[in-house]
Order: sequence, then structure tokens, then C-alpha cells
Amino acid sequence: MHDYHNRAVTAPQRQEVEILQHNEKGGRYYTVTGDPRVADMKLPSITACLGSINKGPGLMQWAVNRALDQVRSTFLNIPLSSVAPDKWPDFVDQTIASAKKRPDQVRDQAADIGLRTHQLIESYLEAKKDGLTIARKMAVATFRRLHEDSGIPEIIRNWAVNFLDLEKPFQAFVEWERQSRIEITMAEQRVYSPIHFHAGTMDAIGKRPDGKTVVMDWKTSNRLYPESKLQVAAYSHAYAQMYGEKVSEAWIVRLGKTKPEFEAVKLEEAEIDHCYHLFLSAKHLMEGLPKI
Repeated sequence: MHDYHNRAVTAPQRQEVEILQHNEKGGRYYTVTGDPRVADMKLPSITACLGSINKGPGLMQWAVNRALDQVRSTFLNIPLSSVAPDKWPDFVDQTIASAKKRPDQVRDQAADIGLRTHQLIESYLEAKKDGLTIARKMAVATFRRLHEDSGIPEIIRNWAVNFLDLEKPFQAFVEWERQSRIEITMAEQRVYSPIHFHAGTMDAIGKRPDGKTVVMDWKTSNRLYPESKLQVAAYSHAYAQMYGEKVSEAWIVRLGKTKPEFEAVKLEEAEIDHCYHLFLSAKHLMEGLPKI
């Protein structure tokens, strides 16, 4: 039986390794150079491993609702009298075709907001680490004010306007950061497990005032899902296995897209360990199903 406890394990003495991310049609994986324990291995991404978890009827109902929303919008916005009787079959087919595409469009839009929010937070943390004025302005001003402030270089003002729709999630992040009292030391950090062979990119790693290590993951979804705990637990264990440094707690922080509010869930060591056990079960399922 495996020992899943999140304790420091024997690891290379902070040896230099390079972790590369690869995106293929079949999914995302990582390769590592500089660590003989994972030489020539394709390490599945942590999110890919979690893809084996059935999201249940909720996701299917969400897709149905988005398709029906599109049908409703079509019939409310196009006068039916404008459609000639002999064109009705074509109109109905076009409406159905448009409705089928709508769930993917909504999903892709949400993914785009999530990606850009992560990029914005990473830029903010890098600027803050370097002590740049832009970081302070970003933290206290809205993006519209940032864009209109003539005292800020034009290149920064032009950049800011591209993120106006991210103002609310960014403000939510800044407020969570203020309340958390966690010093974020690294953002967008790639990690891998040389023991259970998986990898991923965690959003941030930081320190408590007492020196304890904390792993963090940002979400922009409308709600938090149970598998998010498995994801952050896998990041925590991968980091511990790489560096021999125990992770004492992990946070999942959902950032509001329409209001500057956040929802934060904290995992203590025992829950991190339990969720890692479940994550490995999901990984085994992902690897085993194609072989049946």
C-alpha cells in the first residue's frame, strides 16, 4: 500500500531540471530533463488525470440549458413573420445548428476569461515582486482609471484596456491576498511527481508568516467543484516530492467574474493527503480504462 502522507521525501538537492509542457490532440503531458527518475517519460497532466471523473448530470443539464437559451434568444429576436413559409425548414435547421454550438461557445468564453485572469495575476505578482509602481496602481485603481491615467506610459494604458472585463476578478484576488497574509513567492510554477508520475502547473506557492509552505489555485468558474481539491492536492504532493519540502496547507480561491468577491476553501495536511489518495485513483482509472 502506498504512503500518501504529504511529508518531505528524498529528493535531489534542488538540482536543475527543465519541465516542458506539450499539447497534443490526445491531451496535455509534460517531459522532464535533468531527473533520471522520469527520464524519457511522458507525464500526464494533473487536469488530464481528473478528466476521468464523471461530472454527472449537472454538466449535461448545463449544456442543454445553454442550447435552449440560444433557441429562446433566436425566437425572441427574429420576427417570425420575416421568415417565408417555404423557408421555415431551413430556419429551424439553422436554429438547431446554432443551439448545438452554443454550449461550446460559452465554455470557450469562460476558459478565455480564466486564462487571461491567470495571466493578469501572474503579471501583477511579478510587478509587485520587482517593486514597480504599476503593481501598486493595479491594486488600488480600476482598469478604466488605469487606462485613462495620463501619468502612466501609453504602452501600459493600451495594455490595461484589454483587461477591462477582468477588473472584478482581479479586485477579488487583491482583496483575498490582503486578507490571507500569505506571501506569494512563485507564480505559474511547473511541478511533477517523480514517484507517481504526473505533472502540472500550479498557480502559486507561498509562505505563511511562520514559514509554512502554502500551495494556491485560482478559479473563475461559477462554483467550486470537488475535483478542485484533488487537483490542488496533486500539486502539493508533486512539489513536496520534487523538493523534499512539506506543504502545510492548500487553498482554492474562486474569483467572481461579475462582482469583486471571492470564495476560498482551505485544505489542511490531513485533507491534502486524503484528496491525493483520491487523485491517484482517478489517475489509475484514466490509465486503465483504455486497456479494458
